[in-house]
Amino acid sequence: MGTSAAASSLIREYGAPSNVLAQNTDSFCNLGKMTRAQAKRLLDPNDAKVSEILALCREFNWRILTPDDRLYPERLLSLPDFPSVLFAEGDVSLLHEPLLAAVVGTRQASRRGLSFAYRLAADFSAGGVVTVSGSALGIDSAAHEGALTAGGSTVAVLGTGFGFNYLPEQVFLRRRIAGDGVLITEMPPFAGPTSSSFPQRNRLIAALSHSVTVVESGEGGGSMITARFARSQNKPLFVPPAGAVRSPGCDLLLKKGASELKAPDLAVGGKGILPDPAFPFDMPMPLPPPLDPAAGSLAQYALYCGVDPREAQEIFAVVRRNTLPEETKMPEPETDLFSIIAQAEEREKAAAKPRRKKAPPSEAEKPKETDKKKKTVRSSPPPDLPENERAILGALGKEEMLLDALSAALGREIPVLMNEVSLLELKGLVKLLPGNRIAAVRDA
Repeated sequence: MGTSAAASSLIREYGAPSNVLAQNTDSFCNLGKMTRAQAKRLLDPNDAKVSEILALCREFNWRILTPDDRLYPERLLSLPDFPSVLFAEGDVSLLHEPLLAAVVGTRQASRRGLSFAYRLAADFSAGGVVTVSGSALGIDSAAHEGALTAGGSTVAVLGTGFGFNYLPEQVFLRRRIAGDGVLITEMPPFAGPTSSSFPQRNRLIAALSHSVTVVESGEGGGSMITARFARSQNKPLFVPPAGAVRSPGCDLLLKKGASELKAPDLAVGGKGILPDPAFPFDMPMPLPPPLDPAAGSLAQYALYCGVDPREAQEIFAVVRRNTLPEETKMPEPETDLFSIIAQAEEREKAAAKPRRKKAPPSEAEKPKETDKKKKTVRSSPPPDLPENERAILGALGKEEMLLDALSAALGREIPVLMNEVSLLELKGLVKLLPGNRIAAVRDA
């Protein structure tokens, strides 16, 4: 039926999706809720597409929840545009837990921000509170990791359909959440992100939760959208206490009425459910391997994620390269015993070989002066390129940029920017790199 406000309104009018589909075109038109063309599309669905979705859900054990299903989260029904269909993987009963609290923030998080989110979610788990977040890099990942490591549960709300490998670095985290928590989305299987899918996701994060804590954000970050939804839904909105995390977005939210979260218990109403922390709440904690991969080895990372090192090797390299600030990055490690032995053997062979004196290069082999001066320059954009896409290429310049940084530079919301970047990628003018990095395509 779709996820529009019109579909939600019809379900409210008739009581259940099955009752809506029992109506005719004239009924909908007389209500004034949609045009005749929209009514015809609703009552004449694409049977082949529906059958395909049902088959995929059966094959991969993905649950389908509609508002007339007893497992559909009642909290979402308060939304004017509640999802008419939800897809879920994992323990659906968690959506009905009495206390769920959202922890969200930037993908480009600081070490203190990661530590605060990890610690807060771990404290939630200790008191039986379920952490809700968006399964993105950075703060979201730290929140999910903290909840699971402390033996609790977590809810991840996705902005894509199941089966679409968005953020491949998160594959092991999503797998763990499916085992000890629940993943939900209103996007159909294998659907990629759209300009509206992440704001839609953020409204669900806020609606499911008793409160929302924004741990770290820029003034225009995606988590600020979640904060706006929290306000519109009359949910308590929190930021870390002063000095815990440096964050311009959190400073702005504080000025607009958000509260400082000085103890975890405040996020669930200060009911005494969560015990007082054993040491200062804003004290940084050591981070686990997925959040601080330079602190451990491939074997430790694989053990933590519950996978074989051979399966984890490629993902570990990506995570290690992309989740740390430049100043803390280290040379790539020798990743397994076999490569260490092979490289040692090569070094021994090289040392055993007699060294020859290298002959001077011939005139033909010498580099030409013109080659030295040759530079890499950015491709000239087509003259008919829209102004918004020209602005993206202008902001990128010669260096690759993180999506969050590009969003801040252009003053554009991330979901809209992602859509524009995808169009530029199709035109061959930019390329998307691991870790939400973007670079302009250049000609030699």
